[in-house]
Amino acid sequence: MVSITNAEDNVGHSLGELQSFIWQAISRPLADDFVMQERWIDGSDLSVKSEEFVQSNSRLTSFERLEIYNQQYWYRLLDCLEDDFPGLSAVLGRERFEQLSIEYLKSYPSMSFTLRDIGRELLGFILSHPALVEPHFDLSCQMVRFEWAQIVAFDGPALEPIAQDYILKVPPHQLRVCLQPYITLLELEFSLDEYSNALKRHQREHGEAAGERRCCSAEVAEQPPWPVPDRLFLVVHRHDNIVFFKRLEPAAFELLSALSEGQPLTDALSCAVSYLENAGQSTDDLTESVQNWFKLWIRLNWLCKLDSADLPTCLSATKVG
Repeated sequence: MVSITNAEDNVGHSLGELQSFIWQAISRPLADDFVMQERWIDGSDLSVKSEEFVQSNSRLTSFERLEIYNQQYWYRLLDCLEDDFPGLSAVLGRERFEQLSIEYLKSYPSMSFTLRDIGRELLGFILSHPALVEPHFDLSCQMVRFEWAQIVAFDGPALEPIAQDYILKVPPHQLRVCLQPYITLLELEFSLDEYSNALKRHQREHGEAAGERRCCSAEVAEQPPWPVPDRLFLVVHRHDNIVFFKRLEPAAFELLSALSEGQPLTDALSCAVSYLENAGQSTDDLTESVQNWFKLWIRLNWLCKLDSADLPTCLSATKVG
């Protein structure tokens, strides 16, 4: 642990000042060569400033002791982002992803008690800084949506699911259900589900320890195939505490999207019918398809009651295009 200076050497500094200095020093961005910045916020020599708060020892100066924590703080955050967004890292390459992560964390430092939330604002940051991911802007945005949806699916809240008899008891024009909050609907232009599986296989075969990733920026020579352009409709969910992504028929996607917005079943079915008609497809088998879809969705616990008290939570399961 960082040892503060002796009480007689720390005269004039309150506990609050000590806490503020340590936090600012540890969380402050590193210099370009991944060492602690030599100058403090006010431009003073940090080596001198650190001696006011941190004891030196026989092996390390006050500055060097503080630098260890500063480096480890940033290494931890960068590793967490790479763990949460491996697809984006693969698309951009490690060096560009690391630069994106550093710039992102400068704008959105970790403010949550859990590292799970560290990438919450990454999509918005990319949208406002497209040059950091060019020429793969569209793919990068979709990859972030896809990988963030998996984080939500892993530990998002769950509501009491409905049973089959609930669907049968309520008239269709009155039936209003919603999706579990941990579910995300995605309309994508790349086969990111297949790419994600290929990337996981690649990482198992060419895995590196976190420390090696930090010390070496060289790209692995062999890379998984590039994501294939392919318009698909995907639901990211969990079942038995395991995250899955499942492709949907377009009409089923439209139906689920309408339900996720709180529309009654009759209106949601109209959305599915309209999609098929606009696509020039037959609606003859839609009734049977809907029955099969609902059986599956109920079995997977995707649907829950739309109660007014739960409306904000229920509708957090979003359609993302």
